[in-house]
Amino acid sequence: MRKLTHFAWAGTLVSVALTSAALLLPGPLPRVVAMSVGQGAGILALSLFLLAIALDLGVGRVLVENVNEQRRGVRDDQSHEK
Repeated sequence: MRKLTHFAWAGTLVSVALTSAALLLPGPLPRVVAMSVGQGAGILALSLFLLAIALDLGVGRVLVENVNEQRRGVRDDQSHEK
């Protein structure tokens, strides 16, 4: 959990740095590349942060339980069809 949040804030810093560098770089191509990579880093950082929150709240356990229940239901349905 702690590593996820560390990667999240590091990704956020990279994103902010790249977006800020886009303001200082001359020419359109370096700006487009810096802002695109910066946006990708920001989206990755947000995803990691949301994953850390979900794991902390125990959402993953609930999702796994739901998937297992659905699989059991499909198996029961298949056995009744035979």
